[in-house]
Amino acid sequence: MDHFKEKQNDEVQRPNQSQNKLGEHKEKKDRLKWQLPVALASFSILAIIIVLFVLPKDTPSQKGNTTENHGVSISYDQQIDTPEIPIIENTDKSLKSMYLRDFAMDRGRYDYVIAPLVMEPVTSKKGQIKRGQVIYYSDKNQMDHLSRIIGLPGETVEIEDGVVFINGKKLQTFYGSSQVRGAKTEEELKNIYSLQNSPEELPNATEKLHYSLKLFTLKENEIFVLPDNREYAEKTILKINDIDSIILGYENAKVQFTLNKKEEEIYKAFKVDFNQKHLKGLQPISIAKMYVWARIDNLPKLEYSFYTDRKGHIQWTLKEHIKDAKTVQPKLTRTERKLYETYSFNNIEKGKWHLHKDDDSGYISFPTYVNPNEETGFQMIRNKDGIWQVAFMPIQ
Repeated sequence: MDHFKEKQNDEVQRPNQSQNKLGEHKEKKDRLKWQLPVALASFSILAIIIVLFVLPKDTPSQKGNTTENHGVSISYDQQIDTPEIPIIENTDKSLKSMYLRDFAMDRGRYDYVIAPLVMEPVTSKKGQIKRGQVIYYSDKNQMDHLSRIIGLPGETVEIEDGVVFINGKKLQTFYGSSQVRGAKTEEELKNIYSLQNSPEELPNATEKLHYSLKLFTLKENEIFVLPDNREYAEKTILKINDIDSIILGYENAKVQFTLNKKEEEIYKAFKVDFNQKHLKGLQPISIAKMYVWARIDNLPKLEYSFYTDRKGHIQWTLKEHIKDAKTVQPKLTRTERKLYETYSFNNIEKGKWHLHKDDDSGYISFPTYVNPNEETGFQMIRNKDGIWQVAFMPIQ
């Protein structure tokens, strides 16, 4: 309607050409005076809307290297990518050590079980919390646990058929997919449970191999932890302050397990020909130490040669023993085996010999690192030639 009125007026009184151009120039100038501020204001409002509602919130990947959460430094850009567990000379008084027989982290090698663990209390604030770190914590029932940090504050977590997704992306690392006792497939799992004579546990283990969790989001003070051995998997969300310590590695033994010079010479000779005459006249404690050394050297045939050959005391054959060593026993490096055996038998040479009334059997009592206030018994049996031999399953 306004446009129609302007047209009528134009027909009644048309200005000349110069007046028209001058009016147009003035009109454009007046429009610019109010259009520029309005445009700038509109742009500012649009930018605010985009930041608040269109762009994603500050996700962990956008936060930079670290952030502070309840006084604890958290790294989003770093993660632990190696399954190797270091052996540490623990000389730092701010660190602590503890022996935990928790198989939740077992990847088929008795991981985090074979020796005491060196722990860095979170309150020390020396390090950062990173994805992939193994932590120690206690639950509401004061039960001790080991687990691995998977999800960090503010992240989304989802597990599909054993595969972990963080913020919608597959977690590309060795703990990003399921395994149970080192088995990654149902066939491998079936073999393990068959060899360990525990087929009744197979259905539950198979279910855990395909462990899944629906998508969820962690709050700003929460982490999600998951054990490497998915046999123990459950949805565990911890507050930052629930973490007691970060596991740094195994604590190296202060006193190493060794043979004395005489024992070493006899051991080397026996290793060549397996002739029992080399052992004649030796004390039970020396025999026991050489048996342990054969375990450290990972020589199952030699280890078996230290067992008793008396009828009625043999519990399995050499063939079965070698098969067990290849298929059931954890695949440890020699350094790890020595550490494990040292902590298991480190005080046996200081042990006390007890002879039974039958005069053909006895045991060595000694305190171990696991039970320093309790006596552990190592069983021995004397053969018909008077040579002391190790009983099958000697630790009682």
